[in-house]
Amino acid sequence: MEPRKESGGLVKYVIPSLNNSHIQNRIFDTSIDIEVKKIKKIHLDRVRTILNDIRDKNDLADLPDLPVDYTEFSANIDNLPGDDALPTGYKKIDVINFYNARRQRLVDKEFINDFRAVGEEATNFAKATINTYTSHGQTDTDLDALIINRKELDKVNDIIKQIKNAKSLSDLPAETDIDATKYLENKVPTTKNHVAIKNQIKDKKAQLGQDAAEITARNNAIQAKNRLITLINEAKIQPDLTDIEAELNKKPVVSSSELKNSDYKTEMINLVRNDSQRTTQKQEIIKKINQIRENKLEAVRQIISQAQNIFNKDAATKEELEKVINDLKILANASQDKAENKKLLIDLETKLSKITPPDPEKEEPKDPGIPTPPSSPISQEEVEKYGAEFANLKPTQQEGRKTIFHYDKNEAKKQARADLAYHEEHECGNNLEKPKIAIYFSPNQGGNEHADLTYAEKINESELTLEKDNQGEIYQEQAKPTDNKSVG
Repeated sequence: MEPRKESGGLVKYVIPSLNNSHIQNRIFDTSIDIEVKKIKKIHLDRVRTILNDIRDKNDLADLPDLPVDYTEFSANIDNLPGDDALPTGYKKIDVINFYNARRQRLVDKEFINDFRAVGEEATNFAKATINTYTSHGQTDTDLDALIINRKELDKVNDIIKQIKNAKSLSDLPAETDIDATKYLENKVPTTKNHVAIKNQIKDKKAQLGQDAAEITARNNAIQAKNRLITLINEAKIQPDLTDIEAELNKKPVVSSSELKNSDYKTEMINLVRNDSQRTTQKQEIIKKINQIRENKLEAVRQIISQAQNIFNKDAATKEELEKVINDLKILANASQDKAENKKLLIDLETKLSKITPPDPEKEEPKDPGIPTPPSSPISQEEVEKYGAEFANLKPTQQEGRKTIFHYDKNEAKKQARADLAYHEEHECGNNLEKPKIAIYFSPNQGGNEHADLTYAEKINESELTLEKDNQGEIYQEQAKPTDNKSVG
């Protein structure tokens, strides 16, 4: 039957009624309102088909006890859509409840029919019996129809099923719960009274306890056996592990984490029963260790070679020396030429100290207890010899200027060009707190050190001109015909 259309997005749909219809002899259809935007007709058709099939069953054999199996209904019920796809009152649980209610109706009907048949034939109605009755997997026989209550029998049979199916103590009902609130013992066979059920619980507890003890003992035995096997296996592979660890500890040391598979012990354990394959795998691991070590040694050789080249370089810069000295210091575990490497490091540090003399201003006085005497007054002769601003220079700057004047003429010119080139390249206009070069008419007033003579090659003496600054002083600058950058 097709659903009838209504306004407002609702349609009428005819389906078996689930409102207490199961207690009637007949189950009638009813019309429900469906929101077409939420509920699909194909889903409702499946529900209606299942309900019609259940309604058409009038024999208890066609509706087996649940939840053992739905037989022909199980697949259809299990394949119903989720609750959000079905209307209220016709969701999956409602269908299952309808099934159970319909079956219970048939159970009651059969029970009454059995009782009626026995009662009509019995000469003594009080002795009316029911041959068999099954619920929750329990079958009772020769039941007194005038005493036994089916619902109470179902309750106690459900408890017995729970006891039998218990896998642990927590699955069992408490003995204290077995009382009249659970079921009426005078309405069930005497073999299922409260005391009998409590005894079943005790027996099950003992069984579970024994089972647990057996399981624990078995697990302990297995663990002990496994420990013994592990010890035997570890003893067997220990020579292989010793060989691998010996290779790792050779200089330079190789960490196991540097291997592609760092858990070489597990590799050996896994091959404990295959001596030939284990030996092959050990050799492969050692080969990888040696390759890693060789890569390290090659890096060491490159550092040492570079350091040797810098040491032999006549015009090695301070930066070059500092770099190779630092590289030599951080070399770890380099075993070859160790004594030679140490000597090379000392030689490099000595060479570095010659091109970077200590800063006199930072040196501690030899005797801190004796104060440094004040500077001597500048004589007129010194002013004429070293320049009018000589008196305004710091003591270390004065010493630097004196040093320049002590050079021969050519040497002094070369040093001046080197100082000028270094100053222009690294210091001019940078407002350094501690400049290096003593460029005396520069705004930064200069430092107390000289540049390496190699910088002199960057200045062409023929391009130098004498100019006056805004103080009326004369200084040299390098001619720069192509740009307007200021000099220091």
